[in-house]
Amino acid sequence: ASGSAALTGVESISNGVNAFRLPHGRNAALTLLAMGGFAITLFLGVSYLGSNQFQKATESFQAELSTPNPHPRCHYYFAIALVSLGRADDAIAQFKKALESHRIVGDEDGLAVTYSQLGKTFLQANQPSQAEKCLNNASEHFIKLGNGTGEAAALRLLASLYEQTGNRISALRCMERVVQVDTSYGLPQLQQDREWMVRLREGGVGRVHDH
Repeated sequence: ASGSAALTGVESISNGVNAFRLPHGRNAALTLLAMGGFAITLFLGVSYLGSNQFQKATESFQAELSTPNPHPRCHYYFAIALVSLGRADDAIAQFKKALESHRIVGDEDGLAVTYSQLGKTFLQANQPSQAEKCLNNASEHFIKLGNGTGEAAALRLLASLYEQTGNRISALRCMERVVQVDTSYGLPQLQQDREWMVRLREGGVGRVHDH
């Protein structure tokens, strides 16, 4: 319940009714009603996204973004839908707006996952230098969060990128760190990641993981 209240801002409004203009109760109620509508629109968009109805999802997110105060995660979800529709350039623009929103509200988790998805999208758009920057940022934010799964996933993508560009040393460093994270967090990819690391040390080609 507390998580839902935090997501929609209901708790903030209920705790600050007296801060509204007179009549306090009426204006607070109208604000809650408007926020309820925004939350429903966002929920519909996420539901469409989960059921692979990407066009409907984009329409819902666009409707949410047309409101005065859209949810900070809306740009992120909109970008995910655009990626699924093959609109990489539009998705990149939305991911960048999502990063701005996350910075404003101090959403560390939002920054981590958005950098990670933006890095993947830059890879798909054949922009390796931009992908490298984003994936490094994602890794740093996941470290701050203590999210080993997220950090390892970002580093695997970086290792694949470095291999593709012939930078085996950097790929090896990434995989050495991944194996450390796998071990610390008990991640199931430990064995295959260790094999990848060994191949890199021996000068071979590692296994490119799909994410």
